[in-house]
Amino acid sequence: MIGLTIYLCYYLLLSLAKTFTADANLSPLVTFWAPHCLLGVFGIYCLKQNAKEQPNRLIARLEQTFVAIGSRLKRIDEHP
Repeated sequence: MIGLTIYLCYYLLLSLAKTFTADANLSPLVTFWAPHCLLGVFGIYCLKQNAKEQPNRLIARLEQTFVAIGSRLKRIDEHP
């Protein structure tokens, strides 16, 4: 689920880059490199946290959110 979330964020950022390039006449160099740089920085941050064996708060929060959504869906499914 976390990989899917990261992919969806990446896709959203690329869609925004395409929109900004077309509608706001921003430089494609800036708009299309921005998502790559943001996710690259996030990846380096995650690697450093992992090397220090410290939990990543953002990833932990995403996991908690997915567990909460799963339990709510299970309750809805059990009580038709």
